Parts: sequence; C-alpha cells; structure tokens
Amino acid sequence: MTRVVRNAALCIGGILLASAAFASTPDPTKSTLGNNIGGGVGDAANYVDVGGWSVFNSNGAGDAPACSNGPWGTGGTALGVCDSLPDRADATAPSFFTQYDIVIKRSDGTPIQGSNVTLDFSACEDIDISCNQVVTKSAQIRSAPNRVTKATDALGVATFNVIGYGNVALQAGNVTAPGHGAALADPGCVSVFADGTPLAGSTAARGPLKARVYDENGSGGSGTLGVGFAVQSSDAALCLSEAGKVNAANGCAACGGPLQARARTDFNKDHINTSADAGLLLGMAGRCGQGTGSRQTRSPGAPTARPARDACP
Repeated sequence: MTRVVRNAALCIGGILLASAAFASTPDPTKSTLGNNIGGGVGDAANYVDVGGWSVFNSNGAGDAPACSNGPWGTGGTALGVCDSLPDRADATAPSFFTQYDIVIKRSDGTPIQGSNVTLDFSACEDIDISCNQVVTKSAQIRSAPNRVTKATDALGVATFNVIGYGNVALQAGNVTAPGHGAALADPGCVSVFADGTPLAGSTAARGPLKARVYDENGSGGSGTLGVGFAVQSSDAALCLSEAGKVNAANGCAACGGPLQARARTDFNKDHINTSADAGLLLGMAGRCGQGTGSRQTRSPGAPTARPARDACP
C-alpha cells in the first residue's frame, strides 16, 4: 500500500512539474515583437536596426552636447564613462534609435521573467554582429556567431540595441551587393527565439524579420576619419549609388526584379531604395560628427580592418 501511495505521489509530482514547465513556455501568439514600434502592430515592427554606440574620450570637450547629458554616464575622463547606446538622451531623431523591444508571455498572457530571447542574424549575408555588445550597459551578449541574446525583465521585456556593421561594397557595373530584399513580400533574415521556441523565422508562424544597418561599409568607427565615425558620408554615398542602380533598372514603382531593393538601406520602411534613404543615412553621419549616433560599431580602438565574419577574439 505504501508503495502504491509513493508511486501515486511521484506521478502527481511529475504531472505538476510538467505543467509548471509547460506554463513557462513562451507562447508566440501572446508574445509581441517590436512592442515599442506601434505596439508591435504593422509592418514597421518587422524591421530590426543594427547600429552602434557613442564613444567619448573626454568629459564632453569638443562634443555637442556635453556627454554629461548622455543616458549612460555623468562625465569623466575614462574611455567608456560617457558612452551612450545607441544615441543620446536628448536626441531629436528617433528614427535613428536601434531599440527593439520583445515581450514574452505565457499562453495565459502572463509575462515571463528571465526568458532568454535570441535574435539570429546568421542568414543576413550583408550584416555582421559585433563581438562587443557592451554587455555592462546593454545587458545583451553575443551568444554565438551573429546571434545576440538577452533575458527578459520582470515585465517580460527584452530590449535590444544590436551593435553591428555591414559588409557591403560597391559592385562594378549594374549590380548591387548581395542581401535580402526590401519588398513587402520579400522574407527577412532575422530569426527570433525565446527559450528555444521560434517566434519568427522559417520554423515559426511568423516569417523572419528584416534588418537595416547604418555602418554600410563596416568601417567600425576606426576608419579614415578616426575613432568615432562609424557612419560616414561614404556610407550614404554607397546607399545612394545602389538606389540609383535599382531605380534605373526597375523604376521606383517596381524595385524588385533583377536589381532588388535591399532591406539593409530601407531606412524609411517604404520597401524601396531611393535618395530619401541615403538622405536619412547622411543625417546619421552628421550626428556622428556632432558626437552622437552610431559612432562605434565594434569596440573602442578596433583596428581599421574588420575581423572576418564570425571571427571574434
């Protein structure tokens, strides 16, 4: 009799544990991607931005505004004390913010704290993810090659500010560099998982997200203009050149086809590439020159030659 009772107790205990585990499983139908972008509703929430962070070598001298206004520090002389990620608190161009919020919930709508959410950029052939995700300030890590992971807070929210750069080079002739398309029907390249449960991607009900990147040519912030100029006019020129090729071949109303518009430079999210996108990128380059924006897309003092894809120290 005792054995029967013991077995019954073990069985019930196993059922309770299984139920608890099931209850903590993220529910894709209750979770929200891009919650900070129109509440996660609409096509705009299907874009993840890849940018950089602002790096200051002083307590604000030569920078406008002074770095004491930044959200991450109150002044100082050590490199990194006045960093901001991804832009300054007093920024006036919200389109340049890389923030992307993901809310993870159970099937009953309860937020899950401590859920590990991963953005997988492995399929994004034109974008590389930085080895340095500034974990002390972003609380996100490069968990694997071209993957960024962050745990949700008490409200079930994982706020990403993905740091990375493009590997785009101007192609000879009437050809654009490889990458995923910007058209509404084109699939993206970013898969999303929460504790292994697919939320977006080829194995999820929702397709992969599209990715945009500011540092098109991957200078990383240590290019010809020196440290802190990851986004330069050369990036805007590259964007403009590719937009010209696409539109010359297809016309703005049909930017699919042989020279596909690329999601990486669809900065106004209109699913085509035009001079308007290049203008927005040029604006970001200007912000870098003023001491804000995506000034560094790898790490302070990174070499001019970027590391090979997936190769980190």
